[in-house]
Parts: sequence; structure tokens; C-alpha cells
Amino acid sequence: MSKCRLVLDTNVFVAAGFEPKSASARLLEALRQGRCRMIWHRTTQRETERVLRRIPPLGWQRFAALFWPEEEHPAELDLTPFDAIEDPTIANLLRSRPRRKACSSATTIICLRGATCCPSVF
Repeated sequence: MSKCRLVLDTNVFVAAGFEPKSASARLLEALRQGRCRMIWHRTTQRETERVLRRIPPLGWQRFAALFWPEEEHPAELDLTPFDAIEDPTIANLLRSRPRRKACSSATTIICLRGATCCPSVF
């Protein structure tokens, strides 16, 4: 069985940091345990680091190890081929921020929030 593959938005890290029992925190725990893999690009890693360093209670160090070098994607991630998740909260967010998508396919899940994007992890 292949592992769940995730592309996570910075909001997932922030939510997990402030709410340790949240769905976002469970996604990050799945990464720590090796049940999922996070596919990332240096642009998104830098954004996440910049944001987390600006929030003292969170900090970058507690999340840095989740960006495994072997999972770095060599090019910007193109999210256009994915379908949107059927979630009213995320659907509203997509309408207000058309360049950011919360999406899923059979093999990779892109998450703006942890709530409904990866049910197999929970």
C-alpha cells in the first residue's frame, strides 16, 4: 500500500501549532510517524519558515524536520490538474483566493487546512 502524499499550505502548520488536537496536527503527526509523505518545493518551505519564525509561540524548529530532503519537488507544484475538495469552508476560500487550491487526486492531496483533506490519516 502506498503512503498518503500531501502538499501542505502554511496554514496547516500554523493551525497545528496552535491547536495540538486539530486535524492539522494529526496530519503533521502522520508525517512524523511516516504514514504520509509531504511533497514540497523550496518556495513553499521558505514561506512556511518565514511565517512560523514571525509567530514566537510556534517557531520554525519544531516543524523544520518535516521537510525531508528526499521529498523535495524539483519544480514549482502545478495544482491545476486536481479537483477541489467538496467542503463548503474550503470552497468559499477557493472562491476568494483563486490562485490557492485545496485539491485531491488518487495519489496526492493538497491541503489548505487539515480538516477534511486526508480522511485516511485520521
